[in-house]
Amino acid sequence: MHPLAVTIAKINYLLALAPELTGYEEKLTIPIYMADSLVMREKLSFGEESFSVTVTGGEKFGIPTDMIVNPDTLDRVIDEMRFYAGKPTEEAIAGFQAYLKRQGYDRWLWLWLQNLRLMMKLVQEGRDTIWAFILKNYYRPIFFCQKSFTLVAGNPPWLAYRYIRDPDYQSQIKKLTMRYKLLSPKDVKLFTHMDTSTLFFAYSLYMYVRSGETIAFVMPRSVITGAKQHANFRSIIAGKAVAFWEPKLRKLIDLENIVIPETPTQGVFNVPACVFIAREGYKEARSVQRLDIKGTLPKKNLSWQEAQMHLNIQRSRVSPEALLSPIAEESYYFEHFKEGATIVPRCFWFVQPTASEGFGVIDHAKPYLKTHPGVERTAKEPWKGIEISGEVEASFLYATLLGKHLLPFGRSKLDLVVLPLEISEMGVRMLNRQTALRDGYSGLHKWLSQVENLWDAKKKKGTAMDSYTRLDYRRLLISQHSSGYYNVLLGTSGTHIASCVVDTTGESLEAEGRSTHGFLADTKTFFYQTKELGEAHYLCALLNSRYVDEAIKQYQTKGAWGERDIYRRPFEALPIPKFDGKDKRHLRLAGLSQECHQKVAQLTLEGKSIGFLRNKVRDYLSAELDEIDKLVKDILS
Repeated sequence: MHPLAVTIAKINYLLALAPELTGYEEKLTIPIYMADSLVMREKLSFGEESFSVTVTGGEKFGIPTDMIVNPDTLDRVIDEMRFYAGKPTEEAIAGFQAYLKRQGYDRWLWLWLQNLRLMMKLVQEGRDTIWAFILKNYYRPIFFCQKSFTLVAGNPPWLAYRYIRDPDYQSQIKKLTMRYKLLSPKDVKLFTHMDTSTLFFAYSLYMYVRSGETIAFVMPRSVITGAKQHANFRSIIAGKAVAFWEPKLRKLIDLENIVIPETPTQGVFNVPACVFIAREGYKEARSVQRLDIKGTLPKKNLSWQEAQMHLNIQRSRVSPEALLSPIAEESYYFEHFKEGATIVPRCFWFVQPTASEGFGVIDHAKPYLKTHPGVERTAKEPWKGIEISGEVEASFLYATLLGKHLLPFGRSKLDLVVLPLEISEMGVRMLNRQTALRDGYSGLHKWLSQVENLWDAKKKKGTAMDSYTRLDYRRLLISQHSSGYYNVLLGTSGTHIASCVVDTTGESLEAEGRSTHGFLADTKTFFYQTKELGEAHYLCALLNSRYVDEAIKQYQTKGAWGERDIYRRPFEALPIPKFDGKDKRHLRLAGLSQECHQKVAQLTLEGKSIGFLRNKVRDYLSAELDEIDKLVKDILS
């Protein structure tokens, strides 16, 4: 896809051939091309003599099918067309026509002259800058799929759908993903997590691999774990689901346990990887050869001959079903643990109280606030460097808990947020600057005026939602109870699970030294609200157990720095039962969680990384965690 990558690949190819080129007297064509292999195009039908490439506005270029078998020749024709398109009309038509006849393309003279006239129109309108490139880029994947190969091998792009910037390309990837049965319309929540690796595998197998021949791709290891966005891919490749692309898995190579100390994640890739080797064409399912490769390599970029001296290869045969990573029946709590609110942009809402300008005191009824300085460290454009300040009525101050401050059975701190929520017996109401002014909240009115002006000035073009809709995205904020409940918090990511209970049934919570009007969960956590103290602490003990943490490992994807996604996986991987106040084991777990919370609250936990603090807590609570593990194992066995 990238011109520089193509150039480098051509140079490497040429260097590899150099010893063989002495005395070679023919013109050398290096068969490395720039093309988007995910261009959404059908295989050409039998007898189809040409295909079209639509220009913005509906006009079309035509490409003769029989010319794509020689890409270098076709490139030259396209380059000549682009050259003549910039010349006077009569001379251009005559010159291009003479060139085509001299090359023996009389049969397609009419089509190429039609293409020339369209290119001349684009030149006149100033729209020709990329169309020669697009034509070359468009036909090459078609050339590849017409040619087909005995082996397609590579490392496909592992790009998550949410990181594709071009909306049109995002739409194309979505359509292809649905068409290849990798997701269905009901899986809408999984689209942001879907990555292009499995789509590239399926598409390449169908479009480019000759019947009965081989595809070998390096893939993210999440494909063979419980990542839900890859569930359909696993089912298809294991022969348990039907799709028009027909893979027959032959071999799986697991690379997770290869260590390279000098790399950031100490692995072969930044993300744990595996290799899928399959044949095109479905047959009766049989066992799959599995290679688990383990060992420590002294450095990167070793040859295979050097590397295997340091590696242990364990070979086995597994059934295709073993690749499906079957997930247990979802727990009752799966649907009841909700995602926290997206309190963004953070510079609008995360605050720190300070003395009023010109005074040395803090008004507790209407404190002077400013954007918390910690927000800037993680802020992204266009929200970097923004600070809001002013007095705001104390009734709009709330506490929240960021994932980076969440500990097993506790927290290092609570964060203070100002939120335009008015809570009454009638329910929860979101205020804006007009309603704040009308209801007599002058401080909030001034604050929200800054928010609205900055949002209108900085938001992305085409964004329809206002700052309040963004704050309450999918009603994740207003749907929460800010007080009167026990909140079980679960971090969305981390090396290990961390959970704690935030109690809003008693006295007001403090954040940044200020009393707050309640607690609301942030997007970096999942939460469950209950009025039962025992249920909250039963869940917290269970989630912090080493048994549950280990059980979800095979279902987790892993990031570039070793952190793992957690989300609601404990309730997918294990049939965690609903709290039973009559079960002594449940009650004992609840009691242990309360004891752990009390002990953690007495620790001094500041100034270190969250990973260090969480490990410190687990070491401190080792005796309690041992007992918790035994109880959890007994309950879930």
